[in-house]
Amino acid sequence: MWSAAARTATASVSTGAATLSRRRLHGGRDVRARAVTRGRRRGRDARGVAPRAAASADEKDSSDCCGDDPGHEDDSKEPSKAMGGYADTAGALVDAAGDVVCPIDESAFGAPPWDPANGDDPISNETLLKIVLSQVPDREVNELVWEALGYVKSIELDMETLEGEEVWSPDNVFPKWKAAYPEPPDVIGVRRKYWPEIDAPVKAACAALTRSVAEEHKAGIKTTLRHYGWKGFRMDGLTPNMTRRAQVANWLLYYRRELRGVSIEELKRRREERRKREEAENKTAAPTGTTKQGVV
Repeated sequence: MWSAAARTATASVSTGAATLSRRRLHGGRDVRARAVTRGRRRGRDARGVAPRAAASADEKDSSDCCGDDPGHEDDSKEPSKAMGGYADTAGALVDAAGDVVCPIDESAFGAPPWDPANGDDPISNETLLKIVLSQVPDREVNELVWEALGYVKSIELDMETLEGEEVWSPDNVFPKWKAAYPEPPDVIGVRRKYWPEIDAPVKAACAALTRSVAEEHKAGIKTTLRHYGWKGFRMDGLTPNMTRRAQVANWLLYYRRELRGVSIEELKRRREERRKREEAENKTAAPTGTTKQGVV
């Protein structure tokens, strides 16, 4: 199923890939510090998103867990006449074949770049690639998302059993997300049981997370991981778990670029500026990617 380039990339990230250190997730900064996207669209064309379908009849509902899917291959591009390609919504110059010509300038986004003094970035491109290639356990993927959202893990001692119990505090969680999810939700489906009575809460949480990604970042994961040989999933053999991994990886990339390391006050200021632009552009009714669906 994977291209030769993707298999080569998989081998390369298996050695020296970024660690999943939770202690360094927020770069040593206040975990409450966040930022929202500045909504930059310099020379960027709008891109369509390929429709999604279930991997099987039993998985129909869950494979369509979110309305925006960054994990499927999409050929609906408008090539630039001057460059023979197009400017991707995430800021990379992509040629007509869909390959990245110029690397993405990470400094162009709203969040400060990762400080190498804090060690390896736990949300590095190599880690994101491992997530979409199913090389990171479901539980660890969930925990990466929870910590990015602001949940804080601690261990409490059960006095009856004298065993440690894992507890996640929502004290530092983004305001709107905290109101909806005072406890961290499963966004992957670790049980991999797709009956509605089991999977409905997972499906809803995944959808909420994905809708919160700003419009111009919807295809960020595909553009970023093309450099590593990953161009998205094909419909044949697609499962709900694969779809959700791509969606979660895309949200983590969005968080890394726009929501990490900026104060909550600045976050609110940018949200208000963006809301005014949405009103001016008549986008307030959009079902995804606006300030109404954001986590703040």
